[in-house]
Amino acid sequence: MNTHTIIDPTAIKPLYSAEWLYDELMAEIEPELMIINIDMADELHADETAEERAKRYAHYAESFKTYEDCLKDLADLWREDATIIKKAMDAYARTEVRRSDDEAANNIAQSIDSSDI
Repeated sequence: MNTHTIIDPTAIKPLYSAEWLYDELMAEIEPELMIINIDMADELHADETAEERAKRYAHYAESFKTYEDCLKDLADLWREDATIIKKAMDAYARTEVRRSDDEAANNIAQSIDSSDI
């Protein structure tokens, strides 16, 4: 019988949003591609030639690839950290259960020892 509660991941309210994470990463990779800046990118380069535009778009494509790589690395790191925390909490919980079981066993033993029977 499965007694685990299923958590709906969409019900979890993160401290930060996907937009925040995107901008945090993109600020380091290519600030022109940040959410607040992306609409102005073509305006900033209004005088560029077709060749310059092609180079810029190629650079943007590389920037998005770098973003994807960073995001994957970050997800892997968080997954590793979350697994380490889970293992530590599992070990802690098991220790507490053993301690509680030991106390219960000691109480039973003391009750038996102190009984008149």
